[in-house]
Amino acid sequence: MKLRKRGGDLPPVAYILTGGYAAGVSPMLAAISMRLLRLIHPAVKIRLLMDPETTKHLDRIDGDGFLFRKIAESITIETDASDGIESNRFIKTQLPRWMEGPFLYLDNDTLPVRNFDGIYDRRFDFAAAPDFLDGTQSHVCPERFRELYEDSGWDFPPARYLNGGVFAANGGANAKSLFQEWHRRWDACRERGIPVDQPALNSLWADGKWNLRVLPKEYNALIEVDERFSRRARVYHYTSSYAQLSGYLLMDWIAKLEKGEEIEAESTEFLRTAYPWKDESHARRHWLTGNHVRAARVFLKKKIQREGAV
Repeated sequence: MKLRKRGGDLPPVAYILTGGYAAGVSPMLAAISMRLLRLIHPAVKIRLLMDPETTKHLDRIDGDGFLFRKIAESITIETDASDGIESNRFIKTQLPRWMEGPFLYLDNDTLPVRNFDGIYDRRFDFAAAPDFLDGTQSHVCPERFRELYEDSGWDFPPARYLNGGVFAANGGANAKSLFQEWHRRWDACRERGIPVDQPALNSLWADGKWNLRVLPKEYNALIEVDERFSRRARVYHYTSSYAQLSGYLLMDWIAKLEKGEEIEAESTEFLRTAYPWKDESHARRHWLTGNHVRAARVFLKKKIQREGAV
């Protein structure tokens, strides 16, 4: 089985696993994402940043290094956060402190699908994929953040609204200053009891100090919201609760990893087809993911079955 196309050189990629995110299936999701990324970009360096609580947890569940330590370099970071969510944002908004030079960041609930070649073809300080309100409208800041923006003296709505789950930074001095300001504004949000990172990030558009770019929407493909996002996707990004993902191959892979079984064969087949669903009887899904021959076969099979039932 061959991958569609292996990727070339890629800057280091950061993942963050903290506190509450270290419980349940989150470590498995991160492990799956890393494995897919390494298959696409075999030479990529992966760095896993954790708080002390998560490091202790992984020492218990990953003592032999099966999940992470054979794939990623691990770094433990002290934070002043009160919970895992705050720890995650504390680290994310200061990533240049632990990532030298250009780097990328991926959320744990992302699945790399195709190579990231070309992501650094254009100059930028920071680039991220568009956010989608309710999975449909891009670049729309949720109305619930209006008061936060106005009280903070930020323009509402912001010119663009990027998703904080997939982004790239160039590592230069200007990019570092962007992260410093992002962290300062996030910390101010945290003091107001709103420790989310995207409002602070997107408030930076109005400053005009940084070269912010928008990555193609294929880097934030919300396939469980709308299967049309799977068309030419480079990163599938899940947003639903895990209980709602039973129809995806992802859940079978998690079960295997939990039993200490590798998923290389499954990962390779997935990257060949980019088909994430368990049910293979949907011609439209096969077509959207580029499996046109399989789509035609499914369509014809159903057509014959319908005609035979008449």
